[in-house]
Amino acid sequence: MTNKHDLLRAVADGAQETNATQPLDPNCHWDKRILDEAALLQKWTGIKAALCHTSDGTAARSDNTVLVDRNQLDQLFAFTSQKYETAIFFALAHEFGHLCQFNMWGVDHVFSKERMEIEAHADYLAGIWLGLRLTQGSQRLSEDVFSAAIELKSASENYPTAYQRGCLVQEAMGRAVMLVHIIEDQLAGTDPYEKLEVAIGREDVDELFEISTTRLGELPRDATWQAFIKRGVFGQTFRRV
Repeated sequence: MTNKHDLLRAVADGAQETNATQPLDPNCHWDKRILDEAALLQKWTGIKAALCHTSDGTAARSDNTVLVDRNQLDQLFAFTSQKYETAIFFALAHEFGHLCQFNMWGVDHVFSKERMEIEAHADYLAGIWLGLRLTQGSQRLSEDVFSAAIELKSASENYPTAYQRGCLVQEAMGRAVMLVHIIEDQLAGTDPYEKLEVAIGREDVDELFEISTTRLGELPRDATWQAFIKRGVFGQTFRRV
């Protein structure tokens, strides 16, 4: 069991809690990109989070703070501009998944669960939000998201493997797209950025936890490259990047 005072981290495990207090600056171009993405996640989740710089690893805290480590993200996501933006959104969405867990379940309940299941659930929630962006015409290609997910290689045995993370995010994206198409008539006239706020709630989060946990148990921890390229989404085949 994880100590409740520990941080839940997307890409780094074992780092010590930090006293980061410097908020992101909207006048800085890079910071503004992060804040703009976070604004959408805040609207969809209803969680008002504070975003601060850190050098100890990107993470979520139970006090609704998201710590952003730019150096870490830059090192992990050495992509082109579009792929980089996809990866950044995924990393933020994963952390908002943890904030969603804290706010809907409570800190004690979150840390009573297995760490790997909590991380898989955060990945799945991130995939849901990425799928929603895809339905809104965002230029975040499914294969870019898959690339970002597998780049977040598991930092320890407490995390799903790169293959499991990539599969969970991809499948969640497909679920979100299907959901939006099913309820599209109900959302007529709705601000597209409020679609998820309409569609997801506590029961949905609980159900997605059960789904992600089940899928985590079904997915192998390791897979050959052939298994990756056989996976497709929306008619596309993933290719090596």
